[in-house]
Amino acid sequence: MPSTESINTQFQGAFVKLSEGDYALRTSGSISGSSSPIQVTIPVATEVTSSTANGKVTTPGADANIAATANLVAGTWDIEIWTFIGGTTVANLEVDNMKFKIGNTAIATILNPVAGTTGATGLGVYRIRVDIPNAAPISVASGVVATTGAVYTASIVATRIS
Repeated sequence: MPSTESINTQFQGAFVKLSEGDYALRTSGSISGSSSPIQVTIPVATEVTSSTANGKVTTPGADANIAATANLVAGTWDIEIWTFIGGTTVANLEVDNMKFKIGNTAIATILNPVAGTTGATGLGVYRIRVDIPNAAPISVASGVVATTGAVYTASIVATRIS
């Protein structure tokens, strides 16, 4: 089997771009008496099939985005979320003070146990499969205003299933 480099070299200059996603195959002869080039359409991928987002916010206000993806196309998505709360915390304020959102709608509360004022939560990992009816970003946001000095961190990985 030829190497990728030799294939790329072999076909270099073989296609002429007519417009976005529309290419013509460069030929040296005619086709059925015509001098027009052979025209082929090469699809250009425009749908997002995966997306990631990472964020860290110190003293987030109420409903502040911690991490948010770009718009995801409608479909079924597997979502993985990692969360951590550090810095200066107040246990009964920071506990479970993050939420998972699709667009502007909160879908679920993210459980974050916070033991005290040292801000050392365990790394929470959450997996969920969701149907997104219309293009929208997904995000992790704070619930209520955080304690001054609390640091909220979140990472999101979204993979389209269908």
